Amino acid sequence: AQSSGFYASLFGGASFTEDADLSVLVPTAPPALLSGEMKFGNGWIAGVAVGYGLDNGVAIEGEFSVIQNRLKQETLAFPAGATTIALDGRLNTYALMINGYYRFTSSSAFTPYVGVGIGTALMNIKAKPESDPNWFQDNDIEFAYQVIAGFSIAINANTSVGAEYRFFDTATPSFTENVTVQFDNQSHNLLIKLTHKFGQHPQ
Repeated sequence: AQSSGFYASLFGGASFTEDADLSVLVPTAPPALLSGEMKFGNGWIAGVAVGYGLDNGVAIEGEFSVIQNRLKQETLAFPAGATTIALDGRLNTYALMINGYYRFTSSSAFTPYVGVGIGTALMNIKAKPESDPNWFQDNDIEFAYQVIAGFSIAINANTSVGAEYRFFDTATPSFTENVTVQFDNQSHNLLIKLTHKFGQHPQ
């Protein structure tokens, strides 16, 4: 049965950032705009949330999460043809989100749920070609949202463990250091979540 009260969650898992369309603005005279594709390696997600759940299955929470994905390679379209460059580096995304959930009523320990979240994300990039000693580094802050689906299994009256899928997306970030780089930041995230409820009062 659902019960009302505050709760806290810890979560972590794997993150898979989608390959993204890439644009690079080179400040030549006149400026040159190159297009291409950014490819990412697999990464990870971790975070913490605190919220309040109602006995009707609705819950709202505040969340902080970190997503890190490795930069794999970029392909740029030059007038003479496309060039693929192997990369070292990573993209870190630090997100502050407000999430809303609906947990489906169940008489068993198994509770499926869905949710959505909106917030803001600070993105930090550190990248360089594998053959280049000079790092490209910058930060950007953009709007973020996520769509959530998962389930929890009650261990006891106050503690549950579950699995969750999240699609996470931000407005297109822009990073500048000598050149300006833009690409989408969309990721699919699979995680395990541990939740503890405080001061439960069954309705």
